[in-house]
Amino acid sequence: MRLIPRDSYEIVMFDYNAVPYMYLQRWDRLEFHQRLNAPWNSIITFRLGWNDPYIDELMAIKDDHIMFIYRIDPITKYKQRVYEGIHSTTTLQSSKRGQIIINLYSQGFTALLNRRIIIPPAGLESLDVKTDVRTAMTILQSRCINGVDDPDRVMPTFQLGAIGDGDPGDIIEYSARYTNLLTACETIAESGGMRFGVYCPPEYHDPTALFLRAVRVWGTDRRINSSLTTDRMFFHYESGNMEIPILSLNYSEEKNVAYVGGQGIGANRRMLELEDTDATARHRWARKEAFTDARGGDNDQKLLTEGLAYLSKNTAKQTLTFNVRQVPGSLWPNNWGLGDIITAKYRDYLVEREIREVTVTVTGGSAAQQVELVEAEMEDLTGSIKNYLATYTGEYYDPDPYGPPPPYEVPGWDLKSDQEVLAVFSGDGYVYRTNNFNNPSSLGGPTWDAVDLGLEGWTVDAGTGNTVTTNFVVDAYSPKYIDGVGAVNGWITTGLYIYRVEDIFGTPIVTQQTSLPLTLAELPHVNIDASFAEEGFVLAVVHYNNETTGGTYALYTTDGGLNWNTTQITAHRETDSNYYHMPGLLVTSKGPGQAYTFAFSATGPRTAAAPRCYVTNDYGASWNVFETGFVLGSGLGAGLHIPWHDNDNANIMYYNNKTAITNPQGDQDQTLYRRNEDGSHEPANPTSSGRPVGTRTGRWGIGTSPHDRLKVALAGTRGPTSACYGVYTSLDGGDSWTERIAGCTWTRHIAVAGDEDAAIYTFGSNKNISVTENFFGTFDSRKGNLDLLPGNGEIIGLCGG
Repeated sequence: MRLIPRDSYEIVMFDYNAVPYMYLQRWDRLEFHQRLNAPWNSIITFRLGWNDPYIDELMAIKDDHIMFIYRIDPITKYKQRVYEGIHSTTTLQSSKRGQIIINLYSQGFTALLNRRIIIPPAGLESLDVKTDVRTAMTILQSRCINGVDDPDRVMPTFQLGAIGDGDPGDIIEYSARYTNLLTACETIAESGGMRFGVYCPPEYHDPTALFLRAVRVWGTDRRINSSLTTDRMFFHYESGNMEIPILSLNYSEEKNVAYVGGQGIGANRRMLELEDTDATARHRWARKEAFTDARGGDNDQKLLTEGLAYLSKNTAKQTLTFNVRQVPGSLWPNNWGLGDIITAKYRDYLVEREIREVTVTVTGGSAAQQVELVEAEMEDLTGSIKNYLATYTGEYYDPDPYGPPPPYEVPGWDLKSDQEVLAVFSGDGYVYRTNNFNNPSSLGGPTWDAVDLGLEGWTVDAGTGNTVTTNFVVDAYSPKYIDGVGAVNGWITTGLYIYRVEDIFGTPIVTQQTSLPLTLAELPHVNIDASFAEEGFVLAVVHYNNETTGGTYALYTTDGGLNWNTTQITAHRETDSNYYHMPGLLVTSKGPGQAYTFAFSATGPRTAAAPRCYVTNDYGASWNVFETGFVLGSGLGAGLHIPWHDNDNANIMYYNNKTAITNPQGDQDQTLYRRNEDGSHEPANPTSSGRPVGTRTGRWGIGTSPHDRLKVALAGTRGPTSACYGVYTSLDGGDSWTERIAGCTWTRHIAVAGDEDAAIYTFGSNKNISVTENFFGTFDSRKGNLDLLPGNGEIIGLCGG
């Protein structure tokens, strides 16, 4: 301790716009703490007379007004910022002697991380990172503060990106879902042996920008055996620069065996038992167990990361705390500071540790001088070599993932490989039904009947004879599917309306549900899907490419069609207006009210219209860009498909790329693209006659087996000619393909059965329909007597009964 003048500390207050407006003076006590990997804090105490006008000035300091504290060294006269933070609390009290006591409390900038939670990107169960510590922190704070979809969450003056020197830290794998951002950063830092904090760099003397700094060592290596030739730091009781040393060997809060709980339920839960073997071997009672929950961890590395972070936070603590005498050679913060690695000796205990915390207290009994006390706490460097034993339970199996029936049991609404009762819908308004679908073609094929549904607004393409505006989706909550008896219902679209069809296999009741948003000479392209996990949620997306009024709209209901709402996703179109734009659409069961589709994000020719993937998490009421990495060319994704099996986070997607290859009204290439689990995108298409093959017809263009997502079936085209369709299958997720039915044919649509055999149904123009019992069999026609029945439209959907 030593006596120093009051004016050795300068305290500056800034308003919300970082404009300095006040110097704090006449304080009686100043105390602040600098810490690694945690927010700093401070308290300033004033004792004033009852009528002192300075009271009003101090009480006018607002929440989040910024504070900088500078120390002017009494010997070197060097001015250095020693504290920075934001005001959080003001207290005012009256003493018995008639004084007013005001306390100002503040928190360091790192506390800003405590104000945000990690919200997973749309469509994902959690935000996962597998990278070095510094990059991981950059990703997390970008998602929560700078790169967020909601502009209300952007934190002003917080500069994007972690900065640091040298080593970026260990490679870690971390999974977060609705986790506090500060907690996540602490966990990542502990796992990767890093120091972090939010601070204003020394070159900035007004807080116009803040940075998230992540470094291996915050300070400087000042050990007596370091490479430095100057500024080595040696604290020793006998040298006169150390007072009141306290050596603490604290085992009271130690946990050395962590049971980390991952995904699953009860006995099926995935568990990691992680043991610090050095700690548990100390003596016979040294095993100290704890449980930590990590349900976001869906693989072993994530569980291990959580376990290591937990044990690191709850290890036995060996610390040395002492007061520093401010004498030449050991002046704080001139000769040493927070984060420095120094050498200290107490008795025969010689340690080389980093300074983890600095506590500064300045008090005084007169207006002329203050007494400054500096405490330093040293702790083991994170990342020291330890021996761990990791033991995992067997792979878990969640018996009820996300709500829909488990994949080993074919739900009532799903097609079966031996389906006998089947209905198919024609684009010109007929439904055809049979109860002997598996009657082979050699015996005449199935016997169908026909019912005219009386739909309005369906249109046939004069060039191909195919209906271009219609799609069908079944109601998964139909009484027949829930109870085994009763009606099967669904929805069908035309170019003008959405209809609900009830009792498809009885006497169909057709109800016009809602009109499409616009009535134009140009045909709209309508896609429709329904939730198979939430009753009543149906969503349609329609794109208009009209030269004067374009855009993509969503129509949605959450009560089974009693009420419909319309919202415009974007008002943009592609100015090459003759192009066909069927927007891909898929309602997922991975999150309530969640669906994906595509829309243009600008108005312009071809790729200049910037098609993007959009996501809704509120049943279609609002839409945001999900990701900009989709390779869409000049189209809207067409047959978007997200496999069910082994794709819990819905990261794997298939979609269509359309590329014009000659003139604005000329030829096109269709290419199937795959979004991989890691977020990368690549072509995964077959080829025909040397050209890539994709899909362009809506929800029935591509499917995968619910039991094996690597089994992919595609009704694909290599160009714009609607008849040029073939059927292709893949057994490796799209890396290689087999042409099963050669194009150009009528096979514009496919459906994959939900059972193990995974029969493939193909259907399309001229009322054609066929089936193969599995991914290896021969396709057999099931057209039967359809040519003898009225109607001549394309088959655009089907369901079982």
